[in-house]
Amino acid sequence: MHTTVYLLGLAIISSVPALYHCQQLAQNATADICAEAMTCGNCITRDPSCAWCGDDIFSGVRCDYVMNLQIRTCSNITFPSGSLNITQAQNLADADTSPTGQAVQVTPQEARITLKVGEPQVIRLQVRLAKDYPLDLYYLMDLSNSLRLDLKNVANLGVYLERELKKLTADLQLGFGSFVDKTTSPFTTNIDTCEADSCCFDCDVPFGFKNQLPLTTDTGRFSVSIDFEIKKY
Repeated sequence: MHTTVYLLGLAIISSVPALYHCQQLAQNATADICAEAMTCGNCITRDPSCAWCGDDIFSGVRCDYVMNLQIRTCSNITFPSGSLNITQAQNLADADTSPTGQAVQVTPQEARITLKVGEPQVIRLQVRLAKDYPLDLYYLMDLSNSLRLDLKNVANLGVYLERELKKLTADLQLGFGSFVDKTTSPFTTNIDTCEADSCCFDCDVPFGFKNQLPLTTDTGRFSVSIDFEIKKY
């Protein structure tokens, strides 16, 4: 019993100079990054760890760590911090189960954030693809001769795209547009070097853009429209 009391007492006694030593280090170790600030505004934006002492009478550096200012008995410390307040967070839901009748794919939807220079704020989001969410796919194609072989692949791809996308949503629209490059190098082949089967003379006149098939829910027209353009070549 005597031994236990003695050791406990030793621990208590030895902690006193250790605490005093830490306080002295804190008092003597003003953060260099804070110390050069001469105003409150410059201080609190200099580094996230810097705080400002607003006491009328204060001896020492006014811009320092909060702990250092407290040790120097500052009673008016300015040390703002960032904040995050979620203002709207509807649960994830499909359109047919949502109270508003609209799909909710991301939550939270709204947040009010106060930022402090150099201090990050983390917003945790939940994301889920809603059933039958509207999906629009518009395919823009280069109809110049150099891509003739690719056009046939795209026509076949149209059927595949329609089938696979309808697995994700029933609210699907497809569209198709086209363009042909300018008749100048390096966009097209020089006429002097054209081969007999090239399209140097009988291709469509170059154009910037044509809306061949506006977005439509009649997705079957997508492949038909592309196939129609390919047959011109």
